[in-house]
Amino acid sequence: MTINEFVKKNKPTIFFFFFISISLIFLSTQTITKYIRSVRIFFVYFFSTTYLPVYKIVNYPFDTFNKFIQLPYMYEENVKLKEFVKKLYFEKLHYYAVFGKKQNEQLVNELSKKYNYKLFSAEVISRDCKNWYNECIVLVDNPTILKEDMPVILYVEPDKFYFVGRIWTIEKNIAKVLLITNPLSMLPVRIKDKPIYGVLIGNSSIILSMDYILLEDDVKLGDIVITSGIGNIPEGIEIGKVIDIDISSTGFKKAIVKLNYNINALKNLIILFPQ
Repeated sequence: MTINEFVKKNKPTIFFFFFISISLIFLSTQTITKYIRSVRIFFVYFFSTTYLPVYKIVNYPFDTFNKFIQLPYMYEENVKLKEFVKKLYFEKLHYYAVFGKKQNEQLVNELSKKYNYKLFSAEVISRDCKNWYNECIVLVDNPTILKEDMPVILYVEPDKFYFVGRIWTIEKNIAKVLLITNPLSMLPVRIKDKPIYGVLIGNSSIILSMDYILLEDDVKLGDIVITSGIGNIPEGIEIGKVIDIDISSTGFKKAIVKLNYNINALKNLIILFPQ
């Protein structure tokens, strides 16, 4: 029997023993690596009259083999490192969330003492893209003392308050806020430093309409619109400024008002308890 015939006849067996040998080689990589280093040192020491060229020639295949057998270990270490980085990232997010919440609570307590109002912090946790300018969901720590129609405001440093909306519905420690931009929102307002009153109506955008202004009232572009104090909402909380003036079909003046704050970036809000 020739060698070719023997190989063809026993091809599966040969492949089997070949892969078994490869497996055993990989299982004993540490021992093999030690022998490889010994062989490399032998070649470099006994066959080099000029050390550097021979070292490079001999070293390259041995280093390549070492790198090859180290690939599984490198891959495993890389997977572990990715998992560790992912864990650290989530811990960082959690830390910033807790730290930010504590900072906001401290700020609200300071503002409550400064302005002699009972204030509580509320964190926006959800906004539906279909009702972006109509409502938002807030998380509160003391839901038992909440009531519908309580004003919700935004504080902007160093010393600015803006009216955002009112508590609409309450369920456990979650409340839905009716935003001032909601068409269902109708808020009595006035012009700052002027005895000019009207009703601010939402329009599902940052542009609102101040209706029912008397024709003789001297409304001007750039006038600041604030809460009027009528109802349970304190007077003087800023909302926006007049950007256009028109005459409505009802015979009243109508002022187009643009919000003075970014309603798209609501995060930490304040619930105000009227005195």
